[in-house]
Amino acid sequence: ILTLSPLAASADGTIEGTVTFWGDPGGGTQIEIAAMPDTWSGPAGWVMVGLNDTFSLPVPDGSYYVWAYMDRDGVFGDADDEDVIVYYDADADGEWDMVPVSGGATTGIDIDIGFVYVDADATGANNGSSWTDAFTDLQDGIDLAVSGIEVWVAEGTYTPGSSRGDSFLPKRGVRVCGGFTGAETIRQQRDWNAHPTILSCEIGSAGATDNCYHVVRAEGSSPTALLDGLTITRGYANGAFPEDQGGGVRARGGGVTLTNVTLIDNYATTGGGVMANESGTVKAYNSSFINNRAPNFEGGAYYGSVASSQPQTLANCVFAGNSAWRGGGIALTSTGLQPVLVNLSLSGNTATGEGGGIYVNSPSMVYVIHNSILWGNTGPNPQISAYAGVNWPEVNHSIVQGGWAGHSGTHVLDQDPSFADADLRLNLDSPAIDAGDNTEVVIDFHDADGNHWTDEQIHTDRDFNWRFRNLPYVPNTGVSAPGEWPVDMGAYEAWDPTLIFEHDFEGGGLDPWSAVVGEL
Repeated sequence: ILTLSPLAASADGTIEGTVTFWGDPGGGTQIEIAAMPDTWSGPAGWVMVGLNDTFSLPVPDGSYYVWAYMDRDGVFGDADDEDVIVYYDADADGEWDMVPVSGGATTGIDIDIGFVYVDADATGANNGSSWTDAFTDLQDGIDLAVSGIEVWVAEGTYTPGSSRGDSFLPKRGVRVCGGFTGAETIRQQRDWNAHPTILSCEIGSAGATDNCYHVVRAEGSSPTALLDGLTITRGYANGAFPEDQGGGVRARGGGVTLTNVTLIDNYATTGGGVMANESGTVKAYNSSFINNRAPNFEGGAYYGSVASSQPQTLANCVFAGNSAWRGGGIALTSTGLQPVLVNLSLSGNTATGEGGGIYVNSPSMVYVIHNSILWGNTGPNPQISAYAGVNWPEVNHSIVQGGWAGHSGTHVLDQDPSFADADLRLNLDSPAIDAGDNTEVVIDFHDADGNHWTDEQIHTDRDFNWRFRNLPYVPNTGVSAPGEWPVDMGAYEAWDPTLIFEHDFEGGGLDPWSAVVGEL
């Protein structure tokens, strides 16, 4: 997003409303209000206003997306990752809404922008207005927030209530971000690995049988609700139907998007980690599913019906140590929207029935898997299995232990991927390096990499390191455009810290890659 000089075109009408800033503005003192036509041909006009102010924006007749943009250091220009941008959302569903102008004034265009704070250790006013006065209860912060507001959550463990039926309830258009210490002023300062924010169903005595059924119930929300930088754990869905589905996340209708999330040690009859059905959608980017269980049915880590309102999406995700009767890692069923299965790493998952890695039951469509690694999973048809041997998935630019002969696919290797660790990162001798297909890397519709662009491919891997980086001593066997390097297979991009990477392009400088990673 660029800020441009006001256009000279004559105005036919005005867009009028208010902007309200929540939380700590950092160094920001002004907000830019701009109108973009649906042709995306450049702003039709903009005005600068205060942090809590009214505005009147002259524009030619037409229909516009209206945004509020605050530069955190007060220097407006190209939006940096730490800056804050919110689009007008008339019905609070998390989707941008057009504003029509046809002579005169279009009024009531009110935009909220900023943050709500949550910290279990806070001792202030408990109103979410700052780290000092943060809410101590996470659901209070989510409930207060409106579409466009981010909820920042400090490290610690948060439970959804005291009853087994309690769960965290995400909200459309609200991004819940974990990994903070409780002192940060910009999102990029957090570290969810060093300062984990844990959403836990461990509410009773030691042991899981009295835990909440579901950590998160995403049934009144949609994939515009984002959970980012969190750990979801200890859900125990062993109740009567439907309290036996989705120990970590349940989406019977509705939905949620997970980015940089770890789902670990959750249990259910179906969908130990995630259950998405009844048109519900759960999308996961740059996330890990570890030791989740559905021993009596399907989808140890993830169960998704593709008869959903939006495609079930898994990208840059790790599945390890999960178990089920069918689909120890992933189970996908039904006919509907083609699921998005790209850059996945599955190893150490187990099925007692079939499909230790992935199980599919699709009566009339073929699912497609790209840029993925399935190795070291166990059970009948240990890597991938299809119900009754019908409609096996198409697999492209991937590693499948035992090969993929007799099934649809392109460039499928049967070679040890050479995992470097239990998290399934790659050693530098891995055949997965520079062997993926760049054209299948997913579009970042939900801004998983946090750079404000939602029409580009995701540029980061599971470690939040840069994708599309070349190891010059590894042959490029994947698919890439001229001037590009192929993406690696799996959830992680391998990199060599001894290499020199051309970073200061304009100045022609050369930096060690290890020095560059922290700036991405």
